[in-house]
Amino acid sequence: RGEESDYDAAFDALLAKQRRRALVLMLTDIDDPDTSAVLLARLDQLRRRHLAFVAAVADTALDGIAHAVPAHTLEAYARIAAERILWERELARQRLEACGVMVTSVPASQLTSALVGGYLTIKQKGRL
Repeated sequence: RGEESDYDAAFDALLAKQRRRALVLMLTDIDDPDTSAVLLARLDQLRRRHLAFVAAVADTALDGIAHAVPAHTLEAYARIAAERILWERELARQRLEACGVMVTSVPASQLTSALVGGYLTIKQKGRL
């Protein structure tokens, strides 16, 4: 049984305990517009002191459904739903980046290299 992330509690604890500037990496899903709105508000507060980096695992199956040519009605409905989810994810990514948050969304097999690459870019640019 899955439970919703409690971003408020996590950010409150982090802001209370971490006084020095730090890279804050969040591994989370940014598909849900309501969750993304809460995350965005809290990251906007966090980025005043810290550097925020959000990583999401891209759903390659969802991408496949969104680009498939439907053969029947159910596949057409699935495609529309997949396109909507991907659109919401892209909108969330754009909003986060507009607030100065680094965002990466890659398939699970590429996550490690994307995170290491993002960290090296941060260090190279002297952002920490």
